Amino acid sequence: MTADMPKAPPCDASSANEARIELCRCMEALRDGTPHDLSTKAREIRALQDAWKALGPDGDESAARLWHRFKRAADAAYAPCAALFEKQKATREHNLAQRTRICTTLESFASSHDWQAPDWKRVHATIGRARSAWRKYDDIPNASRKALQKRFRLAIDPLEAKLREEQDRNHKAKNALIRQVRAALDDSERPLGELIQTAKQAQVAWKMIGVTDRRVDQKLWKQFRGFCDRVFAKREAPPASNPQIPPTGDCSKRRSPCNAVLLEARRRANLCTQLERGELDRATVNRLWDGEVTLPSRWAERLRDRLQASIP
Repeated sequence: MTADMPKAPPCDASSANEARIELCRCMEALRDGTPHDLSTKAREIRALQDAWKALGPDGDESAARLWHRFKRAADAAYAPCAALFEKQKATREHNLAQRTRICTTLESFASSHDWQAPDWKRVHATIGRARSAWRKYDDIPNASRKALQKRFRLAIDPLEAKLREEQDRNHKAKNALIRQVRAALDDSERPLGELIQTAKQAQVAWKMIGVTDRRVDQKLWKQFRGFCDRVFAKREAPPASNPQIPPTGDCSKRRSPCNAVLLEARRRANLCTQLERGELDRATVNRLWDGEVTLPSRWAERLRDRLQASIP
């Protein structure tokens, strides 16, 4: 409040008019003061008006003149508040209409969608748009809030339940692919070409799986990608680094032949890499494949497996 008001109605007319003069000054200060929060200003105006009423009826001409002064100041002070409240009312009515439309849209979607062959991406998008719009149009008349919230829950809850069931099925399908790649990776007897083919087929199957919960999917993808990366890392390792491939002789005694074998193995590995990246076509790789150096049979077999796995 901009000034102190009488705590109790004065006993005589003179004292009452003095209090009215002070109330006029307070109201004029609100009218002329620096703009501030209009909701707070409106409360202060009502408090001054209540204090005026507590002084009792205007008993003489002086009191009547003070009333007109007070009312003019009050009307001017309240004008920007009234404009704000009208705008808020219009906004709430608009938001109410929008929330009602959201409920109608959800109800119509639930009744018209083909649940024998659901379009789960569309279901997911419909729920997402509805929730986003519902939050956007939150400011509605309080009298309508409870009933409309109940209608919204009745419309959206069954849709979300159906979507969660589908997401759970897809989470299980992705977990099965993770287990499949992991089992292939743990099988030490499985040829490299077959292992890579298993990972590639799992990647294709992964992309075919439908909607999932984003947070769950991120965790599953991290596991799946980790196992696939381990698979593909095996084909990048030079054959000589594989402890299962024994050396063909004592390289300390036959350094030049050993170096030639290693260079030939790396050359063929590079051809596989270029084929996988699309830098060379299959015909070119086949033409360049055989070199002048003969590789140990185990090395040649592993590189041939990789070549077959690299062919699109």
